[in-house]
This record gives sequence, C-alpha cells and structure tokens, in this order.
Amino acid sequence: MTSNSEIQLAEIIPEEMVIPELKAVKKEAAVRELVAALAAGGAITKSKIKKVTDSILEREKLGSTGIGNSIAVPHTKLPGLKEPVGAFGRSKEGIDFASLDGAATHSIFLFLSPSDFPDKHVALMGRFVTLIRKGDFVSFLRQTEGEKALHDFLVEVDGW
Repeated sequence: MTSNSEIQLAEIIPEEMVIPELKAVKKEAAVRELVAALAAGGAITKSKIKKVTDSILEREKLGSTGIGNSIAVPHTKLPGLKEPVGAFGRSKEGIDFASLDGAATHSIFLFLSPSDFPDKHVALMGRFVTLIRKGDFVSFLRQTEGEKALHDFLVEVDGW
C-alpha cells in the first residue's frame, strides 16, 4: 500500500502542468483547461481528453469538489494509469465551484488516479487533505505567483 508520505505533489504536478492564470471563468471550462494541460504535458493522450473531462464533470454532479478556503480538487479514476497525475490552475477572479463555504474558488488541483490501484488514490487524497489542513499551505499558496514559483512551492511542501 502507498502511504501518504510517499506522495510527492511536485512529481504528480510537473511545472508544465501548472497554469498560473486560468482563462476559464466557469467550472466546466476550468476542468477542460486543466485536462488539456494534462494532455499537452503527455500525462494522458489527446484521445482521452473528452472521456476524462466527462468523468470529472460527472463526479462533480455527485457533490462539489470545492472544499473551501478557495480550493477545489476535481478528480477521477482512469483505467490504464500506473501512477496519479495532476494539474494545477489559479484564477485570480475566482470560479464558482459550489464550494462548501460558498466562496469563489481560486486554486484548482485536478487529479487523475489509476482505477486499478485504489490505494494510490486514497494515499493521494489523504496527503492532500493533510496539507490543506495546515494554515501555512493555504496562506503560501495564495501568495505564490507564477508557474515556476508555484511549482517550487509544491516541491517545498513535499518536504512538510
């Protein structure tokens, strides 16, 4: 079983999958933009963009992944993956993710986990929950600007 401490966000979300300012202003468009970043970065094939996007949006219908503190974590499981992959996007204006606290979402972490290895999904989500409970994580995330700086922040929190 994969443990939370083995999960490295900076490996799951490489620098080329960080979007410092999303063009999207709506949830569906933000999901599409982040999934497109996964394909552009080679994490998924372009032929899977629609399937992945549809799967994430279907998951959103079950309950919002807007978890509060201006963070959303849309996610789904995908057959054929060996390891979790992800993309991160920021919206200065904010996007309505029907967040639990009713506030606009500014930071979106999109994750795909291998459906054949459910323990990896549990470990990823557990690691993420551990991080967002730390006040410094949320505070520093809001203050960090730019693709490289945001990725460097992920590298830093991997040591927490």
